[in-house]
Amino acid sequence: MPVLDDPRRERFAQLLAKGVVGRDAYTMAGFRPNSGNYVRMKRMPEVEARVAEITGLAAESVGITIADVFAELGKIAFSDMRDMFTSTGQVKRIEDLDDDTASALSSIEVVTKRVAGGGPDEVEHVAKFKMHDKLGALEKIGKHLGMFVDKVALTDSAGKDIEMSDIELARILAFQLTKASKQAE
Repeated sequence: MPVLDDPRRERFAQLLAKGVVGRDAYTMAGFRPNSGNYVRMKRMPEVEARVAEITGLAAESVGITIADVFAELGKIAFSDMRDMFTSTGQVKRIEDLDDDTASALSSIEVVTKRVAGGGPDEVEHVAKFKMHDKLGALEKIGKHLGMFVDKVALTDSAGKDIEMSDIELARILAFQLTKASKQAE
């Protein structure tokens, strides 16, 4: 897909591809702040296609695919510390770890110290393992799959933003939930 004809839309697409939040990308591209308009522009087929192309080209240039990223996140998200030990409870040597377990490791620190009251050659080794952030990996996977929503923009039938406080929104939701549960009875 070629560069978008409108330079501001092209800049908007480039900023979105870099990970800038839609509202900020909209104003940084030179548009006046308007959350309804940025949402509509973000959903335009030509803008969506351009963002997909830009992000795809960047990843392709270094040989990274979505499947690669998910595979690595999955190794972290579904890692199990027990895989670092033998069936007798001994710590496995680093070269004996399977690839998935090794990928989930962030660092290993081994401290060697003399055993108190022991001979001059008597030492003990203490290994400290640090795993990558399991919850962070799960959250990233969940966000990509659409399981979590950070913020919801409300618009009316004309596409105008609906402004309300969190408390007002909570009251409306509570009312609707109560009404629905009464209808279900």
